[in-house]
Amino acid sequence: MRLLPLLLTAGLLQAQAPVPAAPPSPSAPLTLDQVLAKCFDAQGGLARLKAIQARRIQGHIEGLSQPITFDQLNARPDRIRLVTTLEALPAAPGTAGVPASTQIKTYDGKTGWAWSNTESPRKLAPEEVQVLDADFDGPLVDAEAKGNRIEYLGEQTFQNQQALVLKVTLKDKRVQTLYLDPKTYLKFAQVNGEGKAGTELDFWDYQQVQGIPIAFTVIIGPVSVRLDKVELNPPFSDADFRPSKK
Repeated sequence: MRLLPLLLTAGLLQAQAPVPAAPPSPSAPLTLDQVLAKCFDAQGGLARLKAIQARRIQGHIEGLSQPITFDQLNARPDRIRLVTTLEALPAAPGTAGVPASTQIKTYDGKTGWAWSNTESPRKLAPEEVQVLDADFDGPLVDAEAKGNRIEYLGEQTFQNQQALVLKVTLKDKRVQTLYLDPKTYLKFAQVNGEGKAGTELDFWDYQQVQGIPIAFTVIIGPVSVRLDKVELNPPFSDADFRPSKK
């Protein structure tokens, strides 16, 4: 509020009382296309996202009885190699030690495989491939071409904060509900499934990796998935997604 000039008398103030300002007009609600556009822009823009051909993340999982580290390589359009290692547990009084073990799962866009340091490769069943969630860009990018359906459910309160809510029905009928921060348009929560059977994921600690914001912590109930290193466009080859004993 501006200061009033000193020459303005009390009588003049009464005679020329300011007219109350009209309340601001409520902004028009966002459309689905506008929410998606803002979401993609918040992640660096579609052009930049689609320029990424591969992504490698390394991290660890906290909250389990046995420490786990992982190394995941994704490449367009839907290839994945996931290496998980259960760290060795030393023997304790009354309990035997647990040796380290490594499991590898791959999907080359057609066939999935799984093997470990003690087991030979076997083909993954379709539902096991589904769990790998190998879609490089996620369900929002090129949704129609992938057979996904997106609904904008408006602004709602979730976890005591406002959220822009997107409901995604995947081609295979699985449902994901995404909660975007109305200020940043970045996802802070996601529920896979519906009702009491749904699994909630919370996304924290966004950090910039070559201009792309990435959540370095994902919390799933008592378990925390923490990223230690993220590489965009790392070197890779087709052999990385085939069964091997590397």
